[in-house]
Amino acid sequence: MFYNNKKELYESYRQKKIFSKVNDENLNYYIDSIIKETQQGINIRIPIKWENTIYRNGSMHDIKIWKKIHHISIPSFVLLPEHNQYGNFHYGAKLSDKNSLFNNLYIKNSTHLFPIENPNKTASLILKNI
Repeated sequence: MFYNNKKELYESYRQKKIFSKVNDENLNYYIDSIIKETQQGINIRIPIKWENTIYRNGSMHDIKIWKKIHHISIPSFVLLPEHNQYGNFHYGAKLSDKNSLFNNLYIKNSTHLFPIENPNKTASLILKNI
């Protein structure tokens, strides 16, 4: 995707429901991390085809992951939004069903973008469980 400048991209993203819980500062950090600035304007570095594939399939269809997940032999924590776990995938439930060493930790009032919505809550939850 192409934008004339960062402000145009920011305004486009600010209107999207998915970014509604992300504060302005963190949205700008996110935008800075995904763009390439050129003389012609702003390009998003993630090809739209790749982004669509990730959101459509995630890792749910990666047979290697799901066949071998039971081999993990140490306790593992999965950080998840309290509701709406990555669409209808419910990774946390699927992981803990496949291997009881997976423990789900939930971040309240968040979406799957919780690391940029609530970076302090995310860090605190990680640090409490290390």
